[in-house]
Amino acid sequence: NVRAMVLDGAIDPAQSTADRRVDQFTGFQRSFDEMAASCAASPDCPLGPDPSRAVERFQDIVRPLVDDPIVTEGGRRLDFDAAYGAVVAGLYDSTVWPVIIQGIAEVTEGQGDTLLKILDVFGGRDADGTYPNFSEALYAVNCMDEDRNTPEEEVELKRRIQEIAPFTDAGLGPEGARDPCEFWPAEPTLGIPYAQDVEGVPDTLTISITGDPSTPYEGGVNLADT
Repeated sequence: NVRAMVLDGAIDPAQSTADRRVDQFTGFQRSFDEMAASCAASPDCPLGPDPSRAVERFQDIVRPLVDDPIVTEGGRRLDFDAAYGAVVAGLYDSTVWPVIIQGIAEVTEGQGDTLLKILDVFGGRDADGTYPNFSEALYAVNCMDEDRNTPEEEVELKRRIQEIAPFTDAGLGPEGARDPCEFWPAEPTLGIPYAQDVEGVPDTLTISITGDPSTPYEGGVNLADT
């Protein structure tokens, strides 16, 4: 028995997984560009004074981490995936953008602690190095809820994402991309579109904010209408 329900960070129930990913990374690129523009006003901005070249500058800084990760004094590694993941995690909230900029500047000096700290906070890492099961739970839920791509479809999706969000591109191309759930032992059960023709649902508050790259505002509107 549910007295009240709030849906926060809603997604469009009629949108395919691939189209939702493209919309998400369009939003992440928009947030990255806005962060770069705010950074450009600072004389020591590591992304440079020209926001139109910020992606190029970012790639110059982080792509070397593909072959030559930074190893911190504590023995932790900051490779390209970790650096890029930290930036994505921080783009959710504009108050974190100065910390991202600081972390990118540190990478130019061979340091990775700030970007790793962003990842730690986002992932819920404890002081002893352990994590909650959030990532595992999200992986399992997504594998049962989302569309599965063939290898060819996944390569095309990665190509589209790198095209609309070039800051994510490690310079290796989309070839070889595979669906993370390719070998999940059960087929997805949700089906898209979902939440169609549901009867008897009481008034439900749906919260969606503008500027959220992961769950765009329009998706919440569409879910509320559904």
